[in-house]
Amino acid sequence: MQIVQPVIGDINKIYELLETTIHDIFHREGILETHLDDLINEINGKKEIIKDFFRDNKHEYYYRIARIEDDIVGTIACGQANDVIKKHLKLDYKITPEIKSVYVVPKYQRKGIGRMLFENIIRLLKDMGILEFCLDCGFTKSQNAWRHIIGEPTIVLYDHYGKYAHHMIWHRRVSEF
Repeated sequence: MQIVQPVIGDINKIYELLETTIHDIFHREGILETHLDDLINEINGKKEIIKDFFRDNKHEYYYRIARIEDDIVGTIACGQANDVIKKHLKLDYKITPEIKSVYVVPKYQRKGIGRMLFENIIRLLKDMGILEFCLDCGFTKSQNAWRHIIGEPTIVLYDHYGKYAHHMIWHRRVSEF
């Protein structure tokens, strides 16, 4: 497996990965049928991140993919924090990026690919002299993975999406990893 910066020729495979993985997450969370608009918005929002990556010569987003032979099996991005994080964490977002768009194809999950993508982005942040990062998550299964990788969240927005459907936000120093 290789973790690399994508090239423009990867965009359709990345779109396919996003559609597959996000659809799978909504299915596993039991919200596929009741939140179709949210599913579409989530997919389109993540597609915009990759479009921005290729459109922006200054690279306000950093994007990496996990590749096994010709298949793209995972993604991760890092860039400007989203509005939920900005509302609840009072940080200087010019120097504190958000780690986002961490998706691994279902058949490759639980094999350490997400962790390797995360470690790759952490090395990138260290090389750039960035001292801290944040991330957030509203999906239960993904929250459990993040708790395992980086510990308990900094903030929990209880019942954010409904009863027992919490949203979690983490703020960490890069040097912790």
